[in-house]
Amino acid sequence: MAAGALAQLADPRRQHRTRRARTCRRHRGGLTMPWDPPEISTDPDEVTATILDGPASRLVGWEATEGAPEVALAEEVGREIAILNQTTAEVLQAGGRRHG
Repeated sequence: MAAGALAQLADPRRQHRTRRARTCRRHRGGLTMPWDPPEISTDPDEVTATILDGPASRLVGWEATEGAPEVALAEEVGREIAILNQTTAEVLQAGGRRHG
């Protein structure tokens, strides 16, 4: 790369223009689109069932057996994802009130 091109990339004024061009239309005074937050499951049992549906649909003859390592792992991951989903839903709801 030529020295002039590197100097151009390092120019803070150019970087500012690039960042400004990436801002959404709302912050530039344009119109906004209506947005509905996605439906996110916060029930650990529902999340676990969704996780276990994956292997059941892909592996012929596989069934979730209580006490099996993959089922225990799915239950633990399901609980953690349900907590994460609850936090995500709260953030999306708060963001909608703040920006909407």
